[in-house]
Amino acid sequence: MNINRKTLAKENKLGVLTLSGLIIGPILGSGILMLPNTVYQIAGDWAIAAWIIIIGVSLVAAYIFGAISIQYPGDGGITNAICMAFGEHIKVLASLFLILGVSVGAVAVLMTASEYMAQVGIGSSIFICYSFTVACILLLFCKITFIGKLSFLMSTVSAITLFVAAVVSLSIHPKPFAITTPFQVNHIGYAVLLLFWAVFGWDIIGNYTKEVKDVKKTTTRAIILSFIVIAVVYMVVAAAVQWTDIKSYWNKDFSLAAIMHPLFGEWSHLIIAFLGIFLCASTYLLYVGGISRLTASLSEDQILPAFMSKRTRQNIPFVAISTIGIVNLIVIFLIQLGWFDLESLVLIANSFLAMNALIGILAGIKVLNNRLVNVSGVILSVFVLVVIMMYSSTNVLLMIGALSIYFSYKQLKTCIKP
Repeated sequence: MNINRKTLAKENKLGVLTLSGLIIGPILGSGILMLPNTVYQIAGDWAIAAWIIIIGVSLVAAYIFGAISIQYPGDGGITNAICMAFGEHIKVLASLFLILGVSVGAVAVLMTASEYMAQVGIGSSIFICYSFTVACILLLFCKITFIGKLSFLMSTVSAITLFVAAVVSLSIHPKPFAITTPFQVNHIGYAVLLLFWAVFGWDIIGNYTKEVKDVKKTTTRAIILSFIVIAVVYMVVAAAVQWTDIKSYWNKDFSLAAIMHPLFGEWSHLIIAFLGIFLCASTYLLYVGGISRLTASLSEDQILPAFMSKRTRQNIPFVAISTIGIVNLIVIFLIQLGWFDLESLVLIANSFLAMNALIGILAGIKVLNNRLVNVSGVILSVFVLVVIMMYSSTNVLLMIGALSIYFSYKQLKTCIKP
């Protein structure tokens, strides 16, 4: 009986491919659909240099957050390391930033996919978003292995489709592989800052380590596999945008559909819409699934109300998932009322997610005690700080500042108690 239970428990854990499925799609996310052309418009032929820089930054982020996740596994994710490095109150601060960021940002992700669907005549974007959100919430009640397999399938289809379409475009309608645009540091710098949003996602891996078969081996292999796939897809799509002679066959406003057209013809817009659903759904499942586990963990630590920790027999934190889902639906309703738009949601979410990542990086520098992590972590921290200062609204910065001061004061007060 004990052997059967152990075998069953092992079967219900994430393996390399299913964990990779939870990583690849979300990190490609909606960014792969929007960033390549935007960056090319900003940096011209030097856009490829900006992509190479951000791939390097992504490698550093993957290494740091992967190392933290392996050394401090559990539903709390990187907040376990934050607690070890800076104390319980700073852990709560980082958790709050992550929960706030995902509660808002998850809606922005689904709205992006909904707008793609609305553009091909499926229906109204706001009502598509309502339906999409409910469907994703219901999926999160399924076994983690099923979600991992589904995410892996969606990520695989998306990555292969984008890769093949980009290669076909480069093969059939090539432009000379030359860099003729003048080198301008400010343009490349701005392009790198925009591309920094392609780095987010590695910090959520730790929230799933309790669901992994072999934390060190599985997590390490999944991160390596995911990074290779993500880097290759990003670079090939960016190269296709830069070195495909799009004007020879495309007379509409540029979108990634232009790169898809040589392979899919008039179906390219519909293909992009469905890829948007796959990638954005994967992002939602990763982030909301991750913070629901974090929320349950905080409840078990008596930081949040006890009822938030309730789980099913399959270890699914159904109360936390339901609560986050309800918050997401309320945010969609506020969008419908005109209180927010997609751009403002993205800016708010990115600010909170960046702060969580910054605290996690600083914690990694302190607890891992590794020279490579120290040097790369400092560089990455500077990137994150610049992004926060440049892209955050005054109100959001004031909120971040107030929360940081309050929880830092509480932590300091705890440390100096006699």
